[in-house]
Amino acid sequence: MNSANAELAKLNGSSVQRSKMRLLLCTCLLIIGVMGMTVGQNGKCKPNVCQLVKCGVKESSCTGNQVFRQFGGFCGCCSACVTQLGVGEACVLPKEGYSPPLEECGEGLKCDKISNTCVVLIEGDCSYAAQPKYPADAVVYASLNQMTYGISTFNFITDQ
Repeated sequence: MNSANAELAKLNGSSVQRSKMRLLLCTCLLIIGVMGMTVGQNGKCKPNVCQLVKCGVKESSCTGNQVFRQFGGFCGCCSACVTQLGVGEACVLPKEGYSPPLEECGEGLKCDKISNTCVVLIEGDCSYAAQPKYPADAVVYASLNQMTYGISTFNFITDQ
């Protein structure tokens, strides 16, 4: 009788494991589906995306070397805590139509477009404008028809 109970326990265990795998698969498919509704295949933010997302980051959420940026989160729809990077750290330049980076070069630094690292901003350096600080330098306009980033002192990198 013990071997029958052991066999039954084994079957029940594998059934539970299959259920967990199904749940994991369904969760992954749901996440992929939601992402497909908000961003395209190339990761660009879709028009009207801000109507589909729920934001929840508060200024009090930011810790350590993070600063609060209004419109600095997902596709420019939400606020975000943006990590401040130091000299020599790898950085990403913002791209038009994509979510703003959640890391930026700290005060007095810029993201070098060649090395993709934070370098000291030299006064009078006009080769490349300082990295935008959302929303001060890059004003975000989210219209009902299309989401575009307003440009003030920064030229965004565009897809080639």
